[in-house]
Amino acid sequence: MAAGFAKHLGADAWSAGSRPAGKVNETAVVVMLEKGIDLSNERPKGLDSLPATPWEAVVTMGCGDACPNVPASRRE
Repeated sequence: MAAGFAKHLGADAWSAGSRPAGKVNETAVVVMLEKGIDLSNERPKGLDSLPATPWEAVVTMGCGDACPNVPASRRE
C-alpha cells in the first residue's frame, strides 16, 4: 500500500519482500481503490527482483537482524 501511495504521488517506489505472497491482499486492493489507487494489476515481488542499486531509503517491517541487507542511504 505504501508503494501504491508513493507512486500515486509521483515517487519512484518499489515494494518487495523476503517471502512474497502469491497475490496482493484483496482487502488492500479494495481499500486503495476507495482512494482512487488501483493495485489490481500489481503482483508481489521478492527482494531478488529489485534492481541492484543503492537505494535512497529502505523501509523494513521491523525484522531486525533477520532483514536482508539492501544497500540504502537511510533505513526506517
